[in-house]
Amino acid sequence: NESNGWAAYVGVVIIHPNRRMPAINYSKVATEEGGGGGGGESNGPLATPPIMKRPVVWVGILVLVIGAGVVMTSGSHSAVLAEEEAAAMPAALETPDVAEPVYAAAPQLRGTAPEATPEADAGLLQQVLSENAKLREQLQQQPAPEASKVMPDASFAALFEENEKLRQQLASGPAAAPAAPAEFDIGAYRAAALAATPPNIIECAEAGEGGSQEACHLPRGRRYEALGQKGITLWMTGLSGSGKSTIARALEEELVLKHGKHVQQLDGDNVRTGLNRDLGFSPADRRESVRRVGEMACLFNGGGVITLVTLVSPYRADRDEARKRHEEQGLNFLEVFMNVPLEVVQDRDPKGLYAKVKAGEITGFTGVDAPYEEPLHPDVDLHAEMTLDQSVEMLMEVLESQGVLTGHR
Repeated sequence: NESNGWAAYVGVVIIHPNRRMPAINYSKVATEEGGGGGGGESNGPLATPPIMKRPVVWVGILVLVIGAGVVMTSGSHSAVLAEEEAAAMPAALETPDVAEPVYAAAPQLRGTAPEATPEADAGLLQQVLSENAKLREQLQQQPAPEASKVMPDASFAALFEENEKLRQQLASGPAAAPAAPAEFDIGAYRAAALAATPPNIIECAEAGEGGSQEACHLPRGRRYEALGQKGITLWMTGLSGSGKSTIARALEEELVLKHGKHVQQLDGDNVRTGLNRDLGFSPADRRESVRRVGEMACLFNGGGVITLVTLVSPYRADRDEARKRHEEQGLNFLEVFMNVPLEVVQDRDPKGLYAKVKAGEITGFTGVDAPYEEPLHPDVDLHAEMTLDQSVEMLMEVLESQGVLTGHR
């Protein structure tokens, strides 16, 4: 009908605003809409068209036309952009096909499975590390990209992804138990180090390489004469609780307070708080303890000090080596055996150690479940039946007989 024709014409005008609209005889239109009869008022050439008297129809048409234009414009614009991007993308930027990592079992982050164990964690960790190593190898085998092109590396991205899984696994729970290190023989290491001691270490030029160090110090004769005594080492060995430290302290008081002599005691418990604090009670550590204390005793002895060593020192070979080191330097050395049976020291038990051994709190205890090798030919033998005073008196007699209490030759 005429109304629809007029609406279509208006739509054309809106969509194509530059088109020139022909002149319209509004009087003719009004006449035709009114049935062609005369009675209608002539609007004249500038009268308002009848369609404008219906604003609801006009607004609806305007909304429909504008919406259609927007939809058509947006669709065509998106299609153009997609075509431009597809044309601009070079074939060199296509991502190469990379095989996905293949696992024997699906990797699982640590802490997500209640049945996870340190062994399983360690296995997963090793699996991730192995996969990373394969990815690195693949990266190294790929040709280097041209300078003008940047090639995204899917393998490199996968490597970082695996590393991220590893970080999450380690952060999600307590660390897995580290692998047990290879067993290290500290005793063999010490023996090799001592055997490789450089022979060219000399204290002073006068001593010469491999010679006696006596030339580097005040002559012993003059030192002993000035001090009024000679140096000696009394190496007191025996089971724990046999009276080594007790007799040594009593002897020290006798020598220092009554005779004015210089005395130094090297007690097993004392040296373990400093010099031997890094040592345990294994055979190798006990051997090293005797060696260190023996060398220290040589230094005190050489300085004219009466040195009292109170050390269990259970192994005969270690005590013999300490004696040998003294003899090599011309120093006096006497082995004192605290000849007290195991039953007696267990009854004494001054430190409560034997009770702990019996209760199973201590193992590897000398004389009980660890060996003690008695001296075969001790220089002094102190029996269990002897009192404290008798033991001190015997040791004083020995020192006097050795000429230790006087500095004269």
